[in-house]
Amino acid sequence: MKKILVTGANAGIGYALTKRLILEKGAFVYLGSRNAERGEMAVKKLIDENPEAGGKVEMLNIDVTSEESVAAAAESLKTKGVILYALVNNAGVGLAHEGVTPDDVLATNYHGVHRVSAAFKSLVDPDGRIINTSSGVASSFLKTQTEEMKKFFSNPDLT
Repeated sequence: MKKILVTGANAGIGYALTKRLILEKGAFVYLGSRNAERGEMAVKKLIDENPEAGGKVEMLNIDVTSEESVAAAAESLKTKGVILYALVNNAGVGLAHEGVTPDDVLATNYHGVHRVSAAFKSLVDPDGRIINTSSGVASSFLKTQTEEMKKFFSNPDLT
């Protein structure tokens, strides 16, 4: 059974993806949630609505904006000997959310993806995948940039 970590999986697209991976693909999913209570509620809801998901989902407490949280989450899977088929960087935030600042967006959507990918890279099977989700806002932003900035942000060697 393929094991997959989905960050930001307690709601929205992450929750829907988790559900589909379990029910349609037969995967075991680590449901990543920065809030443990909401994560456990999402697991309970998923299993209550889909009993066949029982034993195929586990909540993983992970706040992508926190080095300590990400390191602890990675260590918890490493200690269990988990090898991931895929890591889905789905956790994200936008300025439309109340109280969110541009710094919050950068901390989550940019640094969070890098932080999680770096921490879990050694746990992803060599034939596995790291998948990054994004909204249409990223491409809309890029369209408004100069040719020089488009080239910079589209460089496959950018680290």
